[in-house]
Amino acid sequence: MPTEGWLVIGVSGVTCGGKSLMARKLHSLFPGSTYLGLDRYFRDLSDPNHQKAPGLDHFNWEVPTALNFEAWRKSVQHILAGTSDDYVPCLSCPDDEKLPAKVNSFQPTLQVPQVSHKILILDGFLVFNDRWTSDLCDLKFYLTLTKEQCLERRDMRNYDPPDVPGYFEACVWPEHVNMKKQAMELNPDLVVLDGYDRQENSLDKMLQIISEFSKKQ
Repeated sequence: MPTEGWLVIGVSGVTCGGKSLMARKLHSLFPGSTYLGLDRYFRDLSDPNHQKAPGLDHFNWEVPTALNFEAWRKSVQHILAGTSDDYVPCLSCPDDEKLPAKVNSFQPTLQVPQVSHKILILDGFLVFNDRWTSDLCDLKFYLTLTKEQCLERRDMRNYDPPDVPGYFEACVWPEHVNMKKQAMELNPDLVVLDGYDRQENSLDKMLQIISEFSKKQ
């Protein structure tokens, strides 16, 4: 898929690591940029592609089969081609309504760089586990947390469907460990950021890298 004229930025990482917040913050700082979130592409509860979580009466939402990557890729293609997309999300994201206030709660200390290309920001916990998507990305940011930090934040989040008891230990963390290892192996150019660091610090690092990359174009 040609991306000439585009700067494609991928933002991924552990659940509750701040990836959507940072991705949407970048989107707000670059007028005219386009944002696409992978969370909109979870499969419907009736989809036969779902896998059961081991030992639980619950689907495993932490693996690629929980996502409609075919629809995701088509949406990305529509954006890059400048054509309309009729995709409609199957599931809601209850915490999405809180993001606008969080996005406006912090600012970078660095000047936002001038970028001559159109910008597409791809956000999602498995963005770099999909070879097609990761190959599109010019810049790749990956946010991390410790297991304890992740659980602390996860307990404060709302999900649709909600987590069942034991889900974090059975699926969330072990699947993250597996997916992180795979993402690192597929993408040696990942820029790893501490998701527990001050948001301003992570944002400044991202802007610095975007600035350096843009100067080379």
